[in-house]
Amino acid sequence: MKHFYFLAVLTFFSLSDFSQEKEMVCDDGTILKISNNSLAKNNNPGVSPMSCASGSNLVTFYATNNAQRGHMFDINAVNCVTILCFEMNFNVGTTNVDIYTKTGTHVGFEVTPGAWTLIGSAANVVSAGVNLPTAIPIAVNQLIASGATRAFYITRTTAAGPTVAYTNGTAVGNVLASDANITLREGTGKELLFSTNFIPRQFNGNVFYSVNPPCVLPIELTEFNVVQNGNVVDLNWTTASEKDNAYFAIERSVDGKNFETLKNVNGAGNSSTIKKYTETDAQPLKGISYYRLKQVDFNGQSSYSELRTVIVKNAGKTYVALSPSPAQNNLNIEFNTDASIVYTIEISDIAGKIISSSAITSGKESTKTSVDVTELSRGMYFVTLSGNKDAERLKFVKE
Repeated sequence: MKHFYFLAVLTFFSLSDFSQEKEMVCDDGTILKISNNSLAKNNNPGVSPMSCASGSNLVTFYATNNAQRGHMFDINAVNCVTILCFEMNFNVGTTNVDIYTKTGTHVGFEVTPGAWTLIGSAANVVSAGVNLPTAIPIAVNQLIASGATRAFYITRTTAAGPTVAYTNGTAVGNVLASDANITLREGTGKELLFSTNFIPRQFNGNVFYSVNPPCVLPIELTEFNVVQNGNVVDLNWTTASEKDNAYFAIERSVDGKNFETLKNVNGAGNSSTIKKYTETDAQPLKGISYYRLKQVDFNGQSSYSELRTVIVKNAGKTYVALSPSPAQNNLNIEFNTDASIVYTIEISDIAGKIISSSAITSGKESTKTSVDVTELSRGMYFVTLSGNKDAERLKFVKE
């Protein structure tokens, strides 16, 4: 038998409040009229059933001053948890909703559909009204290990319909709400389906979860390396444990966005011992290539590794690759040259302010170096590599 729990909200107001109507200019430029008496549209104002039974939930707030078609945000787990479902703030109307997820932060992957996995879709979700919880009937069921981060993207799927209501924030990555088990951070408002970003934006809603000690992940990936070996590229990875792991798909991309599957490699199923895997890309692409692993369970659920880059040299052209993405402590820089040249490496923020500068003498083939980014705040930055007449500028994300 399914039980429903209720969240009661007690609000104090004056009689004059019912006659007031406010205008809100949203991120898409539309003007939305919000009347305080919109609460009276519900049969039982201020009371909303949770969409799933849970003893634990984290509430942010319902205080919209902006809106768009979707919202991306990160959840950090203090203890091992399973995110069960969401309630969210929607403007009045009916819409179809998708929920996507990815391991790690959403920062740097806002316009990269290939980095995300669709959890599920819900048709004809009816909004409870502005600044009221609307249950999203999608079973999320995403496990987050203690100390790990998982990103979520909730979006309507059509251009028309009620917008996702949220609140303007202070900085992407700042703590928005937290309890003893999870921390929810300020995120990014989104135009339709991985399009334009609006930052920073604060999630209006409830996160329902269960606490799951001990934490058992589908796989514990401890190492993933991609290196050029003559005319081929070698890939190797190591798992410390596996649970219901059907196979790995090796995927490759020329832009880090659109991926192709090179081959599938059988997983160990269930294992509590170290497993090592080695495969080869016998026909690598010239220039920069991005590789990742897609891990697929027996039930079809999947997750992705971090991206790895490799440069296959093409005479007369300079290539630069950054890893890992996102970076936490050290940012690895690899580039190819035809001669020994002194290069300058500059780190700058999105406003163009130079944060650090260093020099390195390149070799005659591939050159690798590392920059300490531990002290940088979370967010987006740029690396500029310049030497002789060459200059390359790439962005990276600090997590």
